[in-house]
Amino acid sequence: MLTVLLEKYGYAVNSVESGEDCLAQIADLKPDALIMDIQMPGIDGYQTCQQLRELSETQDVPIIFLSGLETLEDRLKAYDVGGDDYISKPFNPEEIRRKVDISMRIKQRRDQNIVAKQVADTTAMTAIFSLGEFGAALKFTRDSLHCRSLQSLAKLAINALQSIGVESHVQIRTRDFGTLTVTPTGPAAPLEASVFELSLKQGRIFQFSRRLIINYDAVSILVLNLQNDDSEKVGRIRDYAAIICETGEAAVENILLRLDANARADELRRLAEATQVAIENLRTRYRLQQSDTRFELDQMIHAMEDMYVSLGLLESQERSVSQLIHAAKANVMARLEQGMVGEGEFNDILERLAEAANYTVLMDEESLEPDSIDLW
Repeated sequence: MLTVLLEKYGYAVNSVESGEDCLAQIADLKPDALIMDIQMPGIDGYQTCQQLRELSETQDVPIIFLSGLETLEDRLKAYDVGGDDYISKPFNPEEIRRKVDISMRIKQRRDQNIVAKQVADTTAMTAIFSLGEFGAALKFTRDSLHCRSLQSLAKLAINALQSIGVESHVQIRTRDFGTLTVTPTGPAAPLEASVFELSLKQGRIFQFSRRLIINYDAVSILVLNLQNDDSEKVGRIRDYAAIICETGEAAVENILLRLDANARADELRRLAEATQVAIENLRTRYRLQQSDTRFELDQMIHAMEDMYVSLGLLESQERSVSQLIHAAKANVMARLEQGMVGEGEFNDILERLAEAANYTVLMDEESLEPDSIDLW
């Protein structure tokens, strides 16, 4: 009777003889609503309803009890096992139609709410992941400005990707300092490095299987664990890796400037050290020259004075000659002193050269001490 009635109202109806048959066929039938008697062969309606509520596919399906049992206890028990509505026998066809109609609309709203909740949850999780990725990218951008070596920059990029669950290898290419390929466990094997070399011919972005390579002029990133079943996440990872690459490009330029500055500082330091030694030697030789000149002049004066007796000079003549040669000696020594940089100037030059010889450009942030001075 119910089948004929409900089909007349436009519903597709399946009927079974018992609770056991209902439980056996429910997964295939996938009903939008259930009308169930309480007194049935085998397990009764209460037990059937309770077991249906334990199944994930029927835990939200509306269940309407149709029974000749009229007591409050029967109705409360129907409610306790998960029933949604209760119709007493004998039933009114219009009541059946109306309650089935209401149950269907309730289920439809439930389904819509479930879909809406799933969409909201997905959107919220996407926003959370995106914020996390954005924060990681921002941290990489900030920290990359403080990198002083290509090795530390490559490690920073790998750690930034690991923070969002991405395994990666990084390659940095430079004209003057060669190519560096780094993995989470250290330097890359030759085969791993060759993957980067071959991928450079494939363009800016190249994806194969679960791998993704982002190529920029100086930096490439190889992503190893793409989840191809999640296209949205793959897109975010592609964008994030591209941001890391692009930021890495600027960081590489900064590091190369530091490396060049360090090389120039080393050259200047060596030059300052060599100049310091040369000036010290020059001062020493000049002092020796002064001493030797003074000694030679004294020897010449003594020799000439010893010749006075043999020359038969008068005493006044001897005094004149002595005055003349002593004045000449004084003039020679004065000229030597005038050509010599003053001792104070010598010391000032040597102190400045000593400071220049100690200049350095710090490159490895892991070795920095609290009191170290960085020219940058």
